[in-house]
Amino acid sequence: MTNPLTAEELAQRKEDFRKVFSEVGLNGVNFDYFIKKQISPEFIAARLGAMKQAGVPLKPKGITFKLSLSKKKFDELLERFRSKYKFSSIQQDMYDYLKRKGVSESVAVSLCKHKQPTRLLLEEKIKYFEGIRLNPTIYGEEKIPVSVYEKFLHYEFAEIKDFRVKSVLREVANYNAIRRLNALFPGWRKDEIFRARKPYLIWARYLLGKAQGKKITLTFLTSHPVKKRVPVNISKAKRILPGLMG
Repeated sequence: MTNPLTAEELAQRKEDFRKVFSEVGLNGVNFDYFIKKQISPEFIAARLGAMKQAGVPLKPKGITFKLSLSKKKFDELLERFRSKYKFSSIQQDMYDYLKRKGVSESVAVSLCKHKQPTRLLLEEKIKYFEGIRLNPTIYGEEKIPVSVYEKFLHYEFAEIKDFRVKSVLREVANYNAIRRLNALFPGWRKDEIFRARKPYLIWARYLLGKAQGKKITLTFLTSHPVKKRVPVNISKAKRILPGLMG
């Protein structure tokens, strides 16, 4: 057990702490906790220097708590502020995972910084989308592109499976339809008759007409009866989805 400080030593210790904090612009900090825990001014000075270098805001509120963190927790605090987005270690882990999966920068940052879902839940959502197999004739892809499904990762998993996946598939089908129709009918989107039409339905009518040997006309492409819903029946994620015409 160490001997208690004399009045003179205590006054000197407080003066040493005052100088340490004033050098980084902190005044009025209560030093009693550090003195009671026998934490040296040199130790505090080193931590304040590390915090300043890492970009950690130096404010009186909460400074005692930050300075008294364990080495592991203090290092995590520094790493968080050294990172581009000031992520915690958990957020950084999720961000790294999302980037490895090809998720765009803006979506990855939004998911990690604002919603903060668990990595396990994100993995479940991504595995669900990755497991869906598509008919390339209708969707132009065998798998849903990350650039499409990433915009839906912030929804609840149940909502994705019960409802949002339809929007994902419709978007993929529209992308494919636009590419195919651009190749067949350059400039078709400039025609006023197509502006309010869903591209995937126009493409579905074209495929149906070709399959039935019909003459492809504007009337056929815009009004011929065709299933108006992208079919979704995914009780098992790996099931190959049917075409738009059933």
